[in-house]
Amino acid sequence: MPSSGPESIAVIGAGVSGCAFVAQLRRLGYTGALSLWETGRGPGGRASTRRSRQDHGLRIDHGAPLLNITGATEPLLLQPLLAGGWIEPWPGLIAQLQGEATLRPGQADALGLGQLYRGRGGMDHLCKGLLSLAGEAGEAWQPHYGTLVRHLIWQDGLWQLLDREGELLGQAHWLVLSSTLLAHPRSRQIFGWEEVPLKQAAERLGDLRLEHALTVIAGIRTEARSNLLVLLEAAAAGPWASLPFSLLHFDAAAQQRWGLQRITVQPLSDGRCAVVAHSSHSFAADHLDVYGTHSAVARMLQLPPDEGREDTVIAALT
Repeated sequence: MPSSGPESIAVIGAGVSGCAFVAQLRRLGYTGALSLWETGRGPGGRASTRRSRQDHGLRIDHGAPLLNITGATEPLLLQPLLAGGWIEPWPGLIAQLQGEATLRPGQADALGLGQLYRGRGGMDHLCKGLLSLAGEAGEAWQPHYGTLVRHLIWQDGLWQLLDREGELLGQAHWLVLSSTLLAHPRSRQIFGWEEVPLKQAAERLGDLRLEHALTVIAGIRTEARSNLLVLLEAAAAGPWASLPFSLLHFDAAAQQRWGLQRITVQPLSDGRCAVVAHSSHSFAADHLDVYGTHSAVARMLQLPPDEGREDTVIAALT
């Protein structure tokens, strides 16, 4: 990839990797046009924060509850994020549930290892901070939130990004997928698509290296999760806020027993408390066809009502 010049780049996915890619490109002096495409309402991906226009005190980190750094070399973007006040050290307590009901304080899975940080004011500030390092939105890079790229076509030296009706959304010389959704067979499972978008484009392009990469990507194991978000009023929040952990991991036996992988407890500034329950992979695999009826993807794909299946999953996780 050229380090400078007029070539344009379209980045699909505004999660941590996509936002970090955009930030570092600009920091290294890349001057071409940059566009960022995201299905959700804003940046964050798995490190998103649920907020409400009607309830300004509501803030729930419903995906990754923290950022952990385990490498021997500190990432180049870490200090700029800390200096800008976008992230801060994570002060929470970690515990592990083993088997039926054995609590082990201080025991952590891979997420709890290394240096731990959180977004200051919400995990979505991690990605917002990364994008701030890239420059002003609309000038240094073009955001396209709430936009589902459904089809990919290589034509006349440009990648064409199309919506579900085949209408042109945008185009660029270079295409970067910051997640595997448009390149992995799981897109057919999740959305019921007949083909994998990038695989279909690769067949028309006839690029053997791209086809090999897609074969490797198809072999990557994916694990779905179903997450339950609970908001407790102040009167009921006390017992949760006084627990000896704010992040609880479940070992293999506990996951099998309870159907959960992780619970995070998130006290709010007004006395309320948010609790997020992350299901185990096996639980989510049994409910892979269940989606959030109010999710951005369900709205964009105009998915039909789920006939009460979402309520069944909510009840099970509760």
